[in-house]
Amino acid sequence: MKKRRIRRKRNRRRARAIRRMLLLVAAFIALPLFCVAVFLIRTPAHTSKGAQAVVASAEQEVMASETLTSEGGIVSTGISGVVNGICVTDMPEHPIRKIGTSYEAVIVGQRASRAMAVSVMPVGESAQAMVEGLSYFSQSRASSSTVMSDLDYETLLSIVEAEAGGEDMKSRILVANVILNRVKDHHFPNTVSEVVWERNNGATQFSPTEDGRISTVEISEMTKEAVRQVLEGLDYSKGALFFVAKDQALESNVDWFESDLKLLFEHGDHAFYTFP
Repeated sequence: MKKRRIRRKRNRRRARAIRRMLLLVAAFIALPLFCVAVFLIRTPAHTSKGAQAVVASAEQEVMASETLTSEGGIVSTGISGVVNGICVTDMPEHPIRKIGTSYEAVIVGQRASRAMAVSVMPVGESAQAMVEGLSYFSQSRASSSTVMSDLDYETLLSIVEAEAGGEDMKSRILVANVILNRVKDHHFPNTVSEVVWERNNGATQFSPTEDGRISTVEISEMTKEAVRQVLEGLDYSKGALFFVAKDQALESNVDWFESDLKLLFEHGDHAFYTFP
């Protein structure tokens, strides 16, 4: 009987040791994953500098609102509390008794067996205004974006590359602007593909569709970025509906542009026009 009790005690000690080892392994696995998650949460998305400033200011206000004050001691809650919570018990004037005796009960966030009397600072009005402003900014950017089919998107990329692939970013943006201006104008078809491939009295509207260059170009990253900015609302065109490279076009075509249309401006290799 005595040997049996000794064996049971030995088995219990071995089981506890195994549990502790498994928990320790789990802790070493979970803690790096948690740190990565916190980093990803705190990393700002790809936004404009103005939006990043709004987000940063709002975060500062919110982080301030997540601070709990207790008779001279400061305890962080929320994200900051999760990261720094394990150090809470370093406040000698407000000792907190942990639940459990080891990492089994307390790893991150520093749970406590009793609550402290604290006062919560409300979210500032400025933070609320910033968050509302950020929401309005996101909604306005989404509402100003242009949505189109995959075919129209690929066609837009191709015509921009074919017409302005050797020029700067603004030249590419301007070509895309003209295409979308035509889509919106009642004198032209209603989709990008129809605008690009339109024929007027048998004549093509864009030379790359006649000589086949539109089907052979390799889309560059700069062209993709130019089209992305245009689809998000960037417009330098001043309403232009036509453009021509005067040094490359037939003299008769240039004469028609000069006599029948209104010149708006010139940029790069192209001159941009609209109806008079």
